[in-house]
Amino acid sequence: MFVEELKATERGAVFFVTLPERQKLIFWDDLVYHTTITNVDGQVLYKVTTPFESIWAPRMSTIWKATRFAPPTIGVKGSEYTKADAKSLENDALHGFMRLGEIEWHKLAPSRLRWFGGAGGSGLGVGEIDAKDFIPPRGVLRRERVFTGPDGHIYRWKLGMWVCTLYREDGGSSSIPVAKYHRRKILCSPFSNKSGRGYLEVDLPRSR
Repeated sequence: MFVEELKATERGAVFFVTLPERQKLIFWDDLVYHTTITNVDGQVLYKVTTPFESIWAPRMSTIWKATRFAPPTIGVKGSEYTKADAKSLENDALHGFMRLGEIEWHKLAPSRLRWFGGAGGSGLGVGEIDAKDFIPPRGVLRRERVFTGPDGHIYRWKLGMWVCTLYREDGGSSSIPVAKYHRRKILCSPFSNKSGRGYLEVDLPRSR
């Protein structure tokens, strides 16, 4: 059974995905500007690309969903990533990927989130919103992000140094943990995960 969920990036932005109730997603890189997301078998499910165009223009990340099996690949990083790469990625729609959404990054003004429908039949249509309005920071240290999911439930990310945990509010005084993101292993760090790459563990309550 599939349910709608939201994945938060390290900087608090989100994109819509459709996940089974229990799943482990592997992130090839914690730098979410350029990363590939696979299941434990190495099948590519999503990828994020951010071409570099100008130091004056805001960076634009695009979230892609694999529409059929694609072998694992690592995105091009940093200054090596050009407009030519971006043009190539536009052609990915013909090679097994569909565009889910965009994140337009800003440093002074609020970042913008856009979605283009087609996210597993979520019925979200097409739209955009400021990140600060959709997933505002909360808490004394502003290390929490709260948002309302497509299912009407309130969700809250608690951002830790090594583990980020997503909770679903149950309408009472308690919260249900539904996902955990473990950052990738850092050399000589006893606190990061042992598997090398970052990964997201999803354990959603069964739908009734």
